[in-house]
Amino acid sequence: MTQVRLVKEPWSANRTIVFAVGLVVTALAMGAVAMCQIKISAISALLPSKADMKAWEEGMNAHIVDGLSAEQAYEQFLMWKKEGLGEQMDRVFEAEHDRMDKLKLIRLVFLVLMGIGLLVAGAAALWPRRRVELADSGGTA
Repeated sequence: MTQVRLVKEPWSANRTIVFAVGLVVTALAMGAVAMCQIKISAISALLPSKADMKAWEEGMNAHIVDGLSAEQAYEQFLMWKKEGLGEQMDRVFEAEHDRMDKLKLIRLVFLVLMGIGLLVAGAAALWPRRRVELADSGGTA
């Protein structure tokens, strides 16, 4: 008759490598997430929101238009009709908002990478390390 017993296996070199790779990926991704967050915070601290800027521009435009007489407004309209509105001006706040949106996307990619690293390290650490061994009970029939 044979007995079945569970034997705990020691960590193998492959499991150690997988665990270490998972931890390294997690640590590097965590550092990248932190750097992205610091840059996002620095930009957003100095930058008005898009809604605030839109409200400010609409207020400025309304102030300018309200200051024109009907004749001046019509002359301005004719000038714009003849010459066009001109080149679109790059607005710094829009470029900075675009930069902040790109940083948020990069941060999300690194968060996903960090999660994958944690899963790999966790799988290597928690994977069952037991094997079944059959042992002879030593008895004869």
